Amino acid sequence: MDTKQLLALCKEPYESTRPVYLGKTLFENFPLPQRRSFKDRLEEPGFLQGASLFLSDERGCLDEILYDEEGSFRDFAPTQIEAYLAHGYTLGIRRLQLEQGPIRELCLAFIEDGWHAAGAALFESDTSRGIPWHWDTHPTVILQAVGQANWHICPPVFALENDAQITDEYRRRNMGEKLTDAEYEQLGQMPNFQIPLEPGDAVFIPTGWLHKREPQEQASTHILFCPASAAAVVNSAVFEI
Repeated sequence: MDTKQLLALCKEPYESTRPVYLGKTLFENFPLPQRRSFKDRLEEPGFLQGASLFLSDERGCLDEILYDEEGSFRDFAPTQIEAYLAHGYTLGIRRLQLEQGPIRELCLAFIEDGWHAAGAALFESDTSRGIPWHWDTHPTVILQAVGQANWHICPPVFALENDAQITDEYRRRNMGEKLTDAEYEQLGQMPNFQIPLEPGDAVFIPTGWLHKREPQEQASTHILFCPASAAAVVNSAVFEI
């Protein structure tokens, strides 16, 4: 698959779109980012805007520590952050599309193809309880950069009508994480696409499709690419280009 085919895939209608394992071809000339210390991350312009450090299980986020209840950044020493990572927390870094390079170029290609906005984010962990079942208001491409990861993908648990309706549902459900007990039972009876990713592998996940990453004991880093319509943008700062 090439970029042109990916752009077409992202615009397929809700009812006909399915997850697609993209392999390594799409990003074969893409320089995969290396792991960096939290101290180095703090020196990056705009790092704190949209960053997160969280602990989760498959039912949702258990703890988020970078910000206090008023939304202000807590003053943690880099060694403290790295200790959290060693105990299963995941670091999320958003707004990667602001940096010059191939990540920005792909996001700009989405916008040139008619999308209102496009963002990119990186998630890394030393060991992890996993990333919980959730879904997004836009198509998502996951590129595995470091280590291995096993993803599970399931169809939507509610009817997808339009981007505004999907976004309203997303907000109502705690940013796509909150599912009812009945819906969790429903997940067990649905087709479950299990996709293992190694560095350079990528997978396409359609709008509204549930996905989670299994717990793991090794370091892992992946990048998300997210083209979005105006109605699907939940946090405009994350999609700034």
